Amino acid sequence: MPLWMLWMCPREEIVDTIERMLPLRVGVKKHRRTVEEKRAIIEETLEVGASLGRIARQHDVNANQVFYWRKLYREGRLGTNTSTRLLPVRVSAALYSRPW
Repeated sequence: MPLWMLWMCPREEIVDTIERMLPLRVGVKKHRRTVEEKRAIIEETLEVGASLGRIARQHDVNANQVFYWRKLYREGRLGTNTSTRLLPVRVSAALYSRPW
């Protein structure tokens, strides 16, 4: 058989790709990390000589996710409440009595 025919699929055979599919992760929930867990992972990556990819694999986290957490960490937005906090205000009559 010529070498060029080795990679070709013969027309008389049916190729079944289902056997090659990866098994589905049925019943596996996504793990939601707490802010403390995220900070611990990030602080590991900030050590000198640390490999972000290796640390991400050790914690079963996508490296892109860790990069995003590091960005938030550096901006001071990791774990902060993003909702606006309102403070109580008392209006005094003295403010309105001043001449401008």
